[in-house]
Amino acid sequence: MRKVKLVAIGLLTLLCYPTLQAQTSIEVSGKATKSIKAQSIEIEVTVLNREKSSEKALGKTSGSIEDMMEFISETRGVSKMATSGLTIEGNWNRTAGEYEYVSRESLRIKIDSVPAYDYIMKNLAKKGMDEVGAVKYSISNEEEVHANLLKMALKNARTKADAIASEMNFKVGFVNTFTEVESSAVADYYSVYEEPDRAISMLPSNVSMSVIVNVSFGVKK
Repeated sequence: MRKVKLVAIGLLTLLCYPTLQAQTSIEVSGKATKSIKAQSIEIEVTVLNREKSSEKALGKTSGSIEDMMEFISETRGVSKMATSGLTIEGNWNRTAGEYEYVSRESLRIKIDSVPAYDYIMKNLAKKGMDEVGAVKYSISNEEEVHANLLKMALKNARTKADAIASEMNFKVGFVNTFTEVESSAVADYYSVYEEPDRAISMLPSNVSMSVIVNVSFGVKK
């Protein structure tokens, strides 16, 4: 009887083993977003002039840049980081039916205090600034915020995986793979009209940081 009993247990174990070990996975995305206060801003400001004379185009652009640099040197909370150098090119203006010269120069500046942003940008607009771009925001605890966002995104992905698995009568287990596919920091910034008096500011006091992750979870019955 003992031998028969042992064989029966062995067969039972063999039959059950594939079911208990049967495993599959679910892959889902997770996203997390948080609004953070900006500490400082780096931007590129550009002066652009179109004239019939190359000398006049170059003169107006270089004059505006000099005025802007003088203002920057005299103003607390803003500093010049780099300049692109003065360039000029000739174009045929089909609308006007004449040849024109376009001169351009850009300054990369850093504004250390966000509250000073509005005052600085309005003055730069009055001195000839035409375009603003390449905006970069500095956040004091960016690494800590990013780490917390990854945790939140993983939790978001787990919620999705649980919902999908429950529909198939499965349970979500461990994480197979975890990949960060996107990380961004977005905020509105200054818009400049042709007339400085009409220029409006969208002060980037808050930056929206977000991450997107892809996660593969193991699931089982």
